[in-house]
Amino acid sequence: MMNIHKLCLLTLSALTLSMGVAAAQGRILGLVEGNADPRSAAMGNTALGLSESFQLYNNPAALVYGSKALSVSASGDFSLPSTSFGTPMQYALTAGFKLGEKRAIYVGGRYNGGLSIPVSHDTTIDGTGSSTILKPYEWSVDLGYAFTLSPGIVIHGTGSYAQSDLGRKAGGLLFSVGASYATGIDLGTTPSFLQVGLRLMDAGTSVKFDNTGVTYALPTSVALGGEWEFALTEDHHLSWALSSRYFTPKEATLFLAGTGLEYNWRDMLKVRGGFQYGQHDLSKATVGLGAQWNGFHLDAAYSVGLSRTALNNLTVGLGYTF
Repeated sequence: MMNIHKLCLLTLSALTLSMGVAAAQGRILGLVEGNADPRSAAMGNTALGLSESFQLYNNPAALVYGSKALSVSASGDFSLPSTSFGTPMQYALTAGFKLGEKRAIYVGGRYNGGLSIPVSHDTTIDGTGSSTILKPYEWSVDLGYAFTLSPGIVIHGTGSYAQSDLGRKAGGLLFSVGASYATGIDLGTTPSFLQVGLRLMDAGTSVKFDNTGVTYALPTSVALGGEWEFALTEDHHLSWALSSRYFTPKEATLFLAGTGLEYNWRDMLKVRGGFQYGQHDLSKATVGLGAQWNGFHLDAAYSVGLSRTALNNLTVGLGYTF
């Protein structure tokens, strides 16, 4: 019989790769590496831009800079095509509340699962047998806070408890801190708004499955990025996003960089596209659409893996802001 713990770890690698992120040896809790936001996913998987939803996971400063008091969002990410063990999928639900003009608080949760994998087969004397089915999953509960330090500068921090269940459990506390700067820039007859940020993400102590055996580093990363929005006319806006992210665990490092564009017509219809460069065959092309009406917004993104073995991802989201 195959060692169940080894197979569980292989299963985690398969699940993490299917969600479009790294599965390098020594890094677990792949759900914190995923992108819950269909808008930024369509723009090259960029981060720290002008987030319209999922600010908790993408850019906690965005709600402070904006004019909205509440943002509620839900999304699902699905890897395509389905595997023989099922369809890897990830769900996210977040809410952000603006407190006055200078502060915001966030709450959210994520779930990653969808696979059912036979891990053992016991044969009896009469030739019949039974299989043990492993259904690996990960989840997190997340909180965040952002406040204005000085005009244009917002400081933010988040905390999460995340757990991976692969037949054996490993979980721990993760912390993120960052800062963003935003300013309006007058380009003659074209007003614009620029936002940039830096964020240390998912730091914390290493964890073990069932607190025994091998120690695994958390998927700590550093992200740098931003977005520049141009008001070409009152009805036509164009945004350019650019970011990079570096995962720091020893012997499990990974560098990602992405860029993308969004065309916005009357803040109602939006067309997006981008490109992500990723080490270890994680480069992908991305496209997406968005629609908004009376505070409700519906967004979809599709990413195409550019390596021979890569899977594609469909991300859809629904939200409300006011």
